[in-house]
Amino acid sequence: MINPNVMNHRNPLLVVRLMGGLGNQMFQCAAGIALCQKMGRQLLLDVSLLGENSSSSVHDIIRDFELSELFHGPFHFASRLQTDRLYPVNARLWSRLTSFVLRRFRPAKLHIQDDNCMMDVPDSEIDLIGIVGRFQDAEYFDFAFDHILKAFRFKPSLSEEGRKLSTLWSGNSSFVAVHVRRGDYVTHPVYSKTIGFVGKDYIDRALEHFRQEVHSPQFVFFSDDPEWCEEHYGSVGNIHRSAFCENHAHSDFMLLTAFRNVIIANSTFSWWAGKFAEINNCAKVVAPKRWTISISGDHNPAQNCKNWKLL
Repeated sequence: MINPNVMNHRNPLLVVRLMGGLGNQMFQCAAGIALCQKMGRQLLLDVSLLGENSSSSVHDIIRDFELSELFHGPFHFASRLQTDRLYPVNARLWSRLTSFVLRRFRPAKLHIQDDNCMMDVPDSEIDLIGIVGRFQDAEYFDFAFDHILKAFRFKPSLSEEGRKLSTLWSGNSSFVAVHVRRGDYVTHPVYSKTIGFVGKDYIDRALEHFRQEVHSPQFVFFSDDPEWCEEHYGSVGNIHRSAFCENHAHSDFMLLTAFRNVIIANSTFSWWAGKFAEINNCAKVVAPKRWTISISGDHNPAQNCKNWKLL
């Protein structure tokens, strides 16, 4: 059986296009690893929409390739020639002729996910298959989670203070991590109207849930808006002052996974932190029952996490 984490240029290929931030890239990469395991293909990552190409308007947020900053991988990348075979309309004029010839004699197949619907990717004799989508559902990769965890092994990047905090929080079940995602969910002209901040009411209900479940809980807030957290929760009893000392999203992600109790936000970053905490520490995870403020786009990746509490 082919190991998707070991490169062999003779294997048939599966290219997954990466988009968005860390959590989105993890979902897309995980789906690719699982499909490769199922189909006996080699995984390549298409990063052509990241970096400077990730922003199509002045309101968009530039996203970089983040997986290798946090995880060991290994991660292998699709070449320009391979992506041109999959997306010939995006190819430069000089490479379209080459792409046309290759597609004629060595055809490639592209599968695009329809919104958040589950997508079946049938295998074939074609040597190059591409997939594009969000793939924000554990059903895509639960069967191959051992292989995914091999790629998503943390690099030892915490500071000494971070390591001490991680040890403290993982060793005491009274600590509860609270991830509050605001930032672009509040300020972005599109995301604020489609995804949106999950709301103070959800956070209050989640805090109350753990007050009932945990003896003398100590809440640790992680957020891209610490001022808001301080204003609304700084004076509440048993609120542990937050770990913003790390001041880095990747460090916050690693620290969140150390807890035995986690309240996640409606973000893919948060989902993966909760998932890792559950795997590493058998953590109790609370997630929002409603993932977005947009009725038409409300797909909740937490709904199939059977041990999580949705509020």
